[in-house]
Amino acid sequence: MTFNRMAFLAAFSALTLGAAPVVAATVVADEAVLGEFGNNPKQSAIFDKDVGTVIGGQKNNGDSDFLFFDGFEDGTTSLDFTFTNVGGDWGGLNLRIKDKAFKNKNDWWPLEFSGTYAGLTDSNPLKISFALDGYTGPLAVAIDFFHADFKNGNGVGYVITKAGGLPPSTAPAPIPLPAGLPLIASGLGALVLARRFRRKS
Repeated sequence: MTFNRMAFLAAFSALTLGAAPVVAATVVADEAVLGEFGNNPKQSAIFDKDVGTVIGGQKNNGDSDFLFFDGFEDGTTSLDFTFTNVGGDWGGLNLRIKDKAFKNKNDWWPLEFSGTYAGLTDSNPLKISFALDGYTGPLAVAIDFFHADFKNGNGVGYVITKAGGLPPSTAPAPIPLPAGLPLIASGLGALVLARRFRRKS
C-alpha cells in the first residue's frame, strides 16, 4: 500500500503540530559556560553584548585563554573577574586587556590594563574589577596561566561578569498555538487518509 505525497504530508503535519510547541527562532545567550576558550588570538571566543557571564578555566600548565567582547550595553560600569583555585596550593596568571584584538600571543603593547598575579590558592581567591567609565566598544582579554597545582586541584578557574547595564536578554517565550489548531490539523489529515482509502475500495 502506497501513500501519496499529500496524505503523508497531512498526517506528518498533524502529528508534528500536535506534539511540540512552536518556539521563536532567535535565542540570545546570557551566559557562556564553555570552560576552555581559544588558546591563541586567532581562536578567540567572541561574546556579544547580551552575554552577561563567562565561566572558564585553565586546561593545563602554560595554557592561555583569549576572549573578545564585541561591545557593552549602555550603563555597564565594569568587567569583573573572579579567579579561584579550588583544592590547589599554588597558581598564578597574567591578565591583559586591550581595546583591539590581540595580534599574537606575545602582544603586550599598547594595553588598557595588565597585571601579574601569583599565590592563588584555594583559600586566596583573586577579584579584579576593570572600570569601563562609559566605554561601550570592544575589549580583548588574554589570560595567561602559570603553573598550577593540578595534583590537588583542577587549575585556576574564573568567572567574568558585567556590572550594571541593561539586564541580559533571555530566550523569547514560546509562541502559543491556538488551542484548536492541532485538532484541526489532525482532522484534515484523517479526512485526506479516509478519502485515499475510499478511492482504493
